[in-house]
Amino acid sequence: MNRLCCSAFIFIFLFLIAGCSSDQEKAENFIKEANTYFEQQDYNKAKIQIKNAINLSPESIEAYTLLIQTNLKLKEAQEAFSALLRLEQLDPDNLETKIQLASFYLLGKKRIEAEKKIEEVLAKDPDNIQGLYLHAGALASKKEEIETVKQVYVKILELDPKQSKAMVVLARICQAQGELDQAENYIKTAVKVAPDNIALYKTLFGFYLSQKAFDPAKNVLEDLIAQRPDEVEPRIMLG
Repeated sequence: MNRLCCSAFIFIFLFLIAGCSSDQEKAENFIKEANTYFEQQDYNKAKIQIKNAINLSPESIEAYTLLIQTNLKLKEAQEAFSALLRLEQLDPDNLETKIQLASFYLLGKKRIEAEKKIEEVLAKDPDNIQGLYLHAGALASKKEEIETVKQVYVKILELDPKQSKAMVVLARICQAQGELDQAENYIKTAVKVAPDNIALYKTLFGFYLSQKAFDPAKNVLEDLIAQRPDEVEPRIMLG
């Protein structure tokens, strides 16, 4: 009798193990198919396969990561947010997840929740550039002293001198503070480090117009036309 019970137990155990293994393999196949659909930009089909994977493997970090990307492509903000919350439960040390959650909270004007996530990121990685951008955004949203906000962007540039986004924000702050030479320098440097970014040329052009510096403004457009001869807008702006 004991031998029979033992055999039955072993059979059930092996059956359960085989079932789990089978489910895991199926989930992995669903994720592979989802990735293929995602690369083909067929996001609805990708989403279906991801959901199939999650049904079989509810704690799959890979599936939830891909689901968030797919939700964002489909402009399903609420679903992406819900998936991010679940992903944070599954992988609480992932800073990228916390950064994305903080971004959602800031967009939803939930500053306190955003600040909590930003603090968690910067506590583990004080030099996290995305975390610092969000920190600056949170400070600006609660109308902190402009100099405090400015120093965060200065730190970003110290960490990565090619952060053109930080340069543009610093230029605007300097312009508001009357530091026009410094503002001009920031924008010109941004153009140098990101010469393919047409928006930066427009920013420099707008700066010169605001100062009634028409000749430098004209030079900016001429430089842009020389680099992008097929662009119509600079020619229209030049008149």
